[in-house]
Amino acid sequence: MKRSGVILDFEALYDLAQTRNEVDALEHNIFALYLLYRGTFDVRRLLFHERMSVYDKIEVMKQFPCFEPCTVFYDLLELLFEHDMIEKIYYVLESFNKVVTKRLNRMMVQVYSAVLLSDSLRREIKQKLATVFDKQIMLKNTVDPSIIGGIIVKLPNGKIFNFSYSKALSEIKYALMEKG
Repeated sequence: MKRSGVILDFEALYDLAQTRNEVDALEHNIFALYLLYRGTFDVRRLLFHERMSVYDKIEVMKQFPCFEPCTVFYDLLELLFEHDMIEKIYYVLESFNKVVTKRLNRMMVQVYSAVLLSDSLRREIKQKLATVFDKQIMLKNTVDPSIIGGIIVKLPNGKIFNFSYSKALSEIKYALMEKG
């Protein structure tokens, strides 16, 4: 990725995280930042606050309980802030996930559900996906009450499998409107 003369090399980022034993933490933190950026206006306001220094923003981010300690992540944040690239966090997430998938033969799968999934259900979903994709599965469960029930599975390639009640109800509503 290139912007403002800055090139992000995700292979090198992976290598740096590997040497510091921070690959899992970096992967987790990039995903957590993406979720915060996408879903929380106050976080976006913090990320783009013009009067705060880069270092102050990072210090505030370190206080968020969703982030694991990870020096590579904070170095990446500094780079993104300094070059006004923080809005590219989805690209960073996708690009880093591709490297992790290739290097570790694993993939991160996002599962959205109305409530936090039980450990046994998480294991069952991971086992089934591992069988289908022949990869180790890292499962991130995000709670979204609007789903009502069931789950939505999002793969790293962007494909979405919607097994939610809200989708089923929407389909029923549409079918009734077609007949009525």
